[in-house]
Amino acid sequence: MNRRIYIVLILMMIIILIGCSKETTIDKNNIASIQVNKDSVHQKSLEELGIGELFDFHLKLPYADKSRVNLWVEGYESGKKISSSPLTQLSYGYSPNKKSEGSMGFGIIHSTNPNPLFFLYSPEVSQVPLEVELNGLYSSGIRGWSYAIPDETISLKSGETKILGVYGHDNHSLGGYDYTPEGIDGMIKEYELVLILKLKVEKQEE
Repeated sequence: MNRRIYIVLILMMIIILIGCSKETTIDKNNIASIQVNKDSVHQKSLEELGIGELFDFHLKLPYADKSRVNLWVEGYESGKKISSSPLTQLSYGYSPNKKSEGSMGFGIIHSTNPNPLFFLYSPEVSQVPLEVELNGLYSSGIRGWSYAIPDETISLKSGETKILGVYGHDNHSLGGYDYTPEGIDGMIKEYELVLILKLKVEKQEE
């Protein structure tokens, strides 16, 4: 009986050690985490004032001094990419701080002109609102923004591109799509205008 208990204890220890080893590997691969910031005061202020939309996230960079962050918006009009380069982009990295944490996101300000103002921001750097040429598509019709990630914290691996938010605009009612590559391709083909917010974090090789 004692021998059986001893064998069981050894097996349990082996399983625990293997589990701990796997967990350590996963932690090393996850070089950033992001979560939707539902309680954002800035987001509520913009919505209450009716002057725009804000998509706010909480970004954590445990290796900020060794990481580079790229946040950008792609645009598609009538199924075709508006530009080979992003409509707006924020790129920074290699912070003097080992760790970084705070609000990151994308804002749209409604303008008296046909085109809206875009701005991106992060815990360490932000943009001045910039007018983006969208051929007047944003000023009329039915539009809708949605977060493309779930409510829980999402971990990112180095070099992984994550879609954070999607905007669809059409003269007809907006249909329901998921945010798989197939779902987004369907939006791009159907809607007059699609904007996609993307994030990529890369860690410097040691």
